[in-house]
Amino acid sequence: MDVFTMVVVVVAIGSLLIVIQHWLKLKEKALDASKQEDGVLAGRVDVLEKRIRVLERIATDKSSHLQEEIDAL
Repeated sequence: MDVFTMVVVVVAIGSLLIVIQHWLKLKEKALDASKQEDGVLAGRVDVLEKRIRVLERIATDKSSHLQEEIDAL
């Protein structure tokens, strides 16, 4: 292997390592963004579950009272 070939191989390997390093950083940023989004979505799901519980309670509790009020009219 002559010197020119060795230089080309070293430069190619170095360039490949830089590309891989940048790719890994992008993947890490995407993972962090995904985790943050998961946290936001989990919070929204909790809020919606609480609202559904309230609506279910209203629907089940008020139905008998509503029927009594309709009968009273």
